[in-house]
Amino acid sequence: MTTEDLTPTSPTSKGQTKMRSGPRELYRHLGICLAHEHLEDALNLLMKIETEYGLPRHLEIFKAKLIELTTGGAFELCDVERILTNVLTVDPNNLDALNELGHFYLNVMDDAVRAKPLLQRALEKCQSLRAEVALGVAQCIWEVGSAEEALAFIEKAKAWCPAIEELDEKKAEIESMGEWNEENDGRDA
Repeated sequence: MTTEDLTPTSPTSKGQTKMRSGPRELYRHLGICLAHEHLEDALNLLMKIETEYGLPRHLEIFKAKLIELTTGGAFELCDVERILTNVLTVDPNNLDALNELGHFYLNVMDDAVRAKPLLQRALEKCQSLRAEVALGVAQCIWEVGSAEEALAFIEKAKAWCPAIEELDEKKAEIESMGEWNEENDGRDA
């Protein structure tokens, strides 16, 4: 399969119109290309999608990764850097872009000096996200389980997110309020 198989609407020799492939069909073909490890075809489809519909940030990052993995073609390694830098210009805390650009500098460009601040920012963002998720899980355990289970989970989570004071705040809240009581928003009567 190639991108030529997915041409936009065009008249046929009999005056009929060929059906245009919409984004859903293009994404389906993208999945097929990836499943069969046809990376250059996948990259061409991403380019077609970008031209016709634009790409969301996560697919821009994916496009950069495909460029990095394919050899030759219309792109060069500087395009990987350009795409990821553009994503970070629009979204400076994009965890995926920070991670990809950091590893690109480290492993492809052999430039640990440029990689380090990006990977450190990614780690900080990751820790913040991990803490946010841990707080949510603790709240769920508290609401559907017990205060004791939620407190045990928080102790485990503190090993993953050591300097996150919100976990200590949630622990104090659960300890002070006891078992979850929906009628009074978690406070025991």
